[in-house]
Amino acid sequence: MAVSLTIKNVPDRVARALRVRAQANTRSLQDELLALVEAVCPPCDAALAPSVPSVTIAQLWRRAWRLGPSASSDSAATVRTLRDARSGR
Repeated sequence: MAVSLTIKNVPDRVARALRVRAQANTRSLQDELLALVEAVCPPCDAALAPSVPSVTIAQLWRRAWRLGPSASSDSAATVRTLRDARSGR
């Protein structure tokens, strides 16, 4: 079943550009908008998929800080081992 969608408060410059684009493609404005939407989400299964929450770098940093360093890894010992292996000790 087809559904009607409405986009409100479209800036004049965007509406003009869409009309020009529709005319260049010998389409109505409605058909041009539908073609653009279909091009963005073929075959529109993406609209049904759950959205992935966005995470900022600051949020990642806070989470890493809160979790702290891993207790199972002693980086100083790892660095010593690698350094000794290079120097032939």
